[in-house]
Amino acid sequence: MDPERRTRLPTLLEVLEQRAAAPVDLNAFYQFTLKHGEEDALDFWLDVCAHERLCAIYLYLDNGSAPVPLTGAWRGNLSKRRTAYVHMDPHEHSDATETKVTLFDLAANAQRVYEQYLVPHSEHELMLPATVHSTMQFPSETHALTGDVNELLHMFQVPKNYVFAHLEQSLYPTFLQRHAFSNIVPLSAWARLSCGLLLLWVAFSTGFSFVFLNTERTTRIWILLPMALATYFVASYWYNIDPALALAQKTELGESQLGDVDEPSVRALHAQHAITAVVVAALVCAALTVLFVFVPGHRL
Repeated sequence: MDPERRTRLPTLLEVLEQRAAAPVDLNAFYQFTLKHGEEDALDFWLDVCAHERLCAIYLYLDNGSAPVPLTGAWRGNLSKRRTAYVHMDPHEHSDATETKVTLFDLAANAQRVYEQYLVPHSEHELMLPATVHSTMQFPSETHALTGDVNELLHMFQVPKNYVFAHLEQSLYPTFLQRHAFSNIVPLSAWARLSCGLLLLWVAFSTGFSFVFLNTERTTRIWILLPMALATYFVASYWYNIDPALALAQKTELGESQLGDVDEPSVRALHAQHAITAVVVAALVCAALTVLFVFVPGHRL
């Protein structure tokens, strides 16, 4: 990884090209799109990329007079939900199968993508503007294509760019907010707030009891325990970060499910927010504890 990537968050393109690590990798983004009902848009973008890579490999090897093997991963339905998009180098091709890519294969794949995502009332139809739809004039029959592989290569360029812009502007910022700037899920954050407020009530009740019973200061110091936990949980909720998880380089993926934080920039963000949360919690805890310990007692 280049030094610049260690100091900034990955772009959406880097995530889609699998150049980002957990918790902002392609798998995490795919799960995020599932929750927001945008998985078809992501599948379309990945399927188009897979199709374009096949076309590029076909062009490269056709010009170089080399055979192009078509493995089972590429024959048939391109829409395999994330698995369709892999890093394929035109200079590296497998000889594991004798099946070769033909122009008809590329045209069939293009037609399959078109019928799955762009035909009205299809199962995974994308809601695209009319101006985008007007750029797509796919023939009803595969053999009606001109036979130019460049036509197949650039066939989905306009809707692909539109879908990418939609994901980048509408979904990706929310994805980063959840996975890069936070390591706890919303339900867990609310649970921490509830526990924090309950412990804060315990700490205040105990503190006022010590004051109005004129308890010795050495005994009053015990309110430090519930006060420390209370401020810790409230600060965790406020900053959407759990310092203990940040220290362990873990993040919550769901209820009772933890994952590793492998992306350097996300680790740095979590550490920065965790330090802020701990400092704020410590200052508030110290101020309230000192107040209850040193305020003059008055027995009622």
